[in-house]
Amino acid sequence: MPESNITLVENSPDFTALLRQRFPEARLLEMDVTRMRRGEDPWKTMQAQAVISGLPLLTMGTRSQWNVVGACMQSLRAGAALYQFTYMTKCPVAPEILARMGLRAERIGSSLFNLPPASVFRITRI
Repeated sequence: MPESNITLVENSPDFTALLRQRFPEARLLEMDVTRMRRGEDPWKTMQAQAVISGLPLLTMGTRSQWNVVGACMQSLRAGAALYQFTYMTKCPVAPEILARMGLRAERIGSSLFNLPPASVFRITRI
């Protein structure tokens, strides 16, 4: 996939600068991901093949999780998935959010040698 087809979202100005250097052709949005569904919404027209997230969803409140997961799922083309990395063995998306959005979370990988152990969940529409 060409780098120009990648969209990166980051809130930290320092990390954003680093991403600009490393991925000069990618689309880079400097913003707070918990506010992704407010105001100008680029996610409504995006047809992403996948969303890959390492966001600390467990530390977010329900409203922030709702906004982030909703925007991510909204940006996906039919049949695509959100892949979430976490340091837990259970899905970091609140069960009530999965249920209300009609989503299914499946643990598809783990690394027990990582400290702390890491897991990857695939989140798809039911």
